[in-house]
Amino acid sequence: MNWGTSTRPDSLFTNTIMCTIVGYNESLQAVSRTILSNGVLKKRENNQSHEITKFKTEKERVTAIEEVYGIKLSQEEQDAIKKSKLAVENLDPDLKSIF
Repeated sequence: MNWGTSTRPDSLFTNTIMCTIVGYNESLQAVSRTILSNGVLKKRENNQSHEITKFKTEKERVTAIEEVYGIKLSQEEQDAIKKSKLAVENLDPDLKSIF
């Protein structure tokens, strides 16, 4: 990420928490995508998307980030998210996922 996209107040990257991982078959063809966008975890495969879970707490999302994506957030990182507008508890419940 560059300085502009990481500091501009209206940037997608300062207003969204997102992670994605691609699943491959034995021929190394992409067959699925697991996408976390703000408070929702979805899986897309066979041209269909289904919601896996809608997070109710930041702890649930942090656990999913570690289990699904292998990313372990430090306590300092977790605390910073909790204080931000992007914490699960602070998200607009009517906010639609961008994916």
